[in-house]
Amino acid sequence: MPTHYETLGIQPGAKHTEVGLAYRRKLSAIRREDAPPDLKGETKLREAFDVLSDLDRRAAYDDELRKARMKPAFGKNHAAFAAFFVVAVGAGLFWYLRPHLMPETLDVPPAPGKPYQEILNDAIPAVGRLRTVDMSGQAHHAGIAFAVEEGVLVTSCQGLSPTAQLNVDLQPRIIPARVTLSDEALGLCKLEVLGAGSWPLSVSSVPAKPGDRVFATMLGPKGEVSLLAGQVTSVKPEGKAAVLEVTVPLPPQHGGSPLLDIYGRVVGVANMPPDGKGRFVAIPVAWGETVKPPPSQPEVEEAQAEAENKTDAIDDLGRSPETRRRQEEIARKIDPERRKRIEKAYRPPLPDDL
Repeated sequence: MPTHYETLGIQPGAKHTEVGLAYRRKLSAIRREDAPPDLKGETKLREAFDVLSDLDRRAAYDDELRKARMKPAFGKNHAAFAAFFVVAVGAGLFWYLRPHLMPETLDVPPAPGKPYQEILNDAIPAVGRLRTVDMSGQAHHAGIAFAVEEGVLVTSCQGLSPTAQLNVDLQPRIIPARVTLSDEALGLCKLEVLGAGSWPLSVSSVPAKPGDRVFATMLGPKGEVSLLAGQVTSVKPEGKAAVLEVTVPLPPQHGGSPLLDIYGRVVGVANMPPDGKGRFVAIPVAWGETVKPPPSQPEVEEAQAEAENKTDAIDDLGRSPETRRRQEEIARKIDPERRKRIEKAYRPPLPDDL
């Protein structure tokens, strides 16, 4: 059975940043359009990534690999029995002495939020570098974009033109992008990036408040994603937007990077005004939802014609075509003589002067 290192195609001594790059490279190869679906392969890749991207789990896994390569000092049966005996005795002693060993920690609830490494793992496949392409084909750095759903990314509008030619570097792929929505009051843009955002970030429905712990998303020179922990110090309204003051410094060229809460949800987006100080703007929940475009004129006309056809189909007695058809079938099945008697019995009397 291959090890997690062999699954990702890296050496046991590989750097921590190489794990995420190898994972995305392998996953992209499995998901290419000409490749058959491989759910089992994706599951193995995800398992290997989860273990090796967590420093503590990776250290424990490396220790297991070292022990597996060592030969046991005695027979397997004796080793298994000895291990079982030690574990059983240790568990019994722990259970018996537990109230005396840890009286103050038994009822302590776990810390709120997700572990740091889990938040980082969720951010790695959702964050990429945004570039503009000029007429000569030269690409220029334009900030950072992050996925909020399949095929939809959010970024800062600072320095972006609605007609600009854009692409997003979601390693190991570079994908074309285009602006579909621009909010000048918030300074945020929504991008259409087909084939991206398989693992999007969710937008928090709870607004950030002073004192909240947050994580600013950073990108290294080679596209490696990292998180910088900080705290919200104030929330100031500024027109339609709410500006978040945080203790995290905002480096240049990080406009559009998401600000995450302790659950890995997006609470703000970095804006980098050309002549001002970088800041985080609170992101509305609606920016994580797909807004249906208004119907086109042909669609409106088709709906109106369908409604008119339904109206015309109703006769003067308020009967639909189906009701009228059933009543006519029933009338045809009645004997003519009986129908005459029924009509005569229920025919209203005529006035004497007629």
